[in-house]
Amino acid sequence: MLVVSDRLDPRLDELIALRLVRLGGLTAREREIVRGQDDPGLFHLDPDRFDLPEENAAIIAALVRIHRSAIEPRPIGRLSIDELRVLHARVASYYGLDLHRLVVEELRRLAATRRGPTG
Repeated sequence: MLVVSDRLDPRLDELIALRLVRLGGLTAREREIVRGQDDPGLFHLDPDRFDLPEENAAIIAALVRIHRSAIEPRPIGRLSIDELRVLHARVASYYGLDLHRLVVEELRRLAATRRGPTG
């Protein structure tokens, strides 16, 4: 599992994650496409940065909730903030999430913060 949000649901003590697929089960051509981040359904995990027994990719369509107790306390790898943004965008796109209102609200909040309390 690849944890994609560190926001813990306090009621259930769960985080959001994506299931993984081993690249060894794919054809050579499929592996090449995944490694190039050209497969919209899979997000390649650089094997040099993830301590996994095999090369893997996160399955964009496989969002799951995972209990905090099932997560290894020592991370076996991390995505950069830019990689995480791309991954989140691909998940939102796959599920057809309309994030327009959230973006507008965040822009308004940032503008209000910039103006300060006197406006």
